[in-house]
Amino acid sequence: MNVTSDDYSTKQSLNNKDDLFLPTGTTSSQDALYRIAFLTAIAIFQLPFERIKEDLVPTVIFTRKPLLFQGFVVSLMFAFSGSMASESMKEKQPKMALLCHKLAIFSVAVAGGVFALSSLLSYYNIEMVDALGNPITSA
Repeated sequence: MNVTSDDYSTKQSLNNKDDLFLPTGTTSSQDALYRIAFLTAIAIFQLPFERIKEDLVPTVIFTRKPLLFQGFVVSLMFAFSGSMASESMKEKQPKMALLCHKLAIFSVAVAGGVFALSSLLSYYNIEMVDALGNPITSA
């Protein structure tokens, strides 16, 4: 009588379980995140710039707001790198790929929030000031 071990079937089911960590539509959303970050970065650097205390700032939305522009660019960099890292790790390290994907989603949301804040401040012509009432021009 042959007795077979369940070791292979257990290992096989655990290995297939790793695929459950990434959502099924992840590839298309990773591609969308990559394209959003990349095209926004290209578009933002086509705008006219002004120099404020050695910082280049676009004159369209981020006028006199270099701190917001720097936050916007850093969040776009995190979105781009999180998307690319997620794409490259999805086969061998799905849990890390999921974390990178979440980082990319969060970073795009932060970039959208910074852009919306800067747009509202520009539309209503509101200056950013510190606690003493001095205008904030750089970090």
